[in-house]
Amino acid sequence: MAFEIGPAVAVPIYLMAVRGTLYLENGNMYFSFMDVLIFMSTIVIATLPAISLICRLYLKLER
Repeated sequence: MAFEIGPAVAVPIYLMAVRGTLYLENGNMYFSFMDVLIFMSTIVIATLPAISLICRLYLKLER
């Protein structure tokens, strides 16, 4: 589970830092709208294998 979530959080932050769109003002973080979309889609894509695995295990237990 941690293996799927780790990259989902690290990759978008890394991309935002490289692109310079991760703003730090008065200790607060500001994201552009596109960065939030990228962040959310990356998390969804990264957690899909975990969700499918849970579904498969559930179906196996049901039989």
